[in-house]
Amino acid sequence: YSLEGMELAKQLNMKSELPYFYHNIAEAYSAKGLNEKADDYYVLSIDLSKEIRDVYSQIGGLTSFAEHKQKMGRNNEAIQYLLSALDVSKEKENPIQLENIHRQLFKIYKSKGRYEEALDTHIQYTQMKDSLESKEKLLAIGRIESKYELEKVNARNELLKKEQALIEAEIALQKTQKYWLILMLFLALVASIVVVWVYLQIKKRIL
Repeated sequence: YSLEGMELAKQLNMKSELPYFYHNIAEAYSAKGLNEKADDYYVLSIDLSKEIRDVYSQIGGLTSFAEHKQKMGRNNEAIQYLLSALDVSKEKENPIQLENIHRQLFKIYKSKGRYEEALDTHIQYTQMKDSLESKEKLLAIGRIESKYELEKVNARNELLKKEQALIEAEIALQKTQKYWLILMLFLALVASIVVVWVYLQIKKRIL
């Protein structure tokens, strides 16, 4: 699918989509152990991401390439790619990507016995992780507060709607009572006129 998508993106001149297709193809080749082909597509993905200034795609390509090199036992190359990713990440700090970079560097430094660098990277990784967790907690609190405020507004609106309905019902009742009162007065007036007319007719006959 990625190969077909890549060809389609080329035909449609969708340059911004190509780094993602190159990256997916590289991952597929890496999983199959076709390392040279994987290398070629990782490089294509990283170079094109750099050309079109897609920082997030470039960082993703560099970190994935580093992980691929680490699986091959080429840790020094993996470190270089991770350090490059770290430099690129300074343009647009993405906490999740930075955390991933520091985590990978820590594992490699530790495996190579470079404990001082591993410790320094671990501290940065921990700080990044704590920062990310703090941001997530703040976002979660913000979502809860927003939900609470929204529920308050909705409850207030519902109360206003009920109050408005009661007012309208009261006005309708008053109008109905007014109409009935007018009708009763009109009927009473008509009845009075009829009574007086009948009385006068009876009186005429007697005279």
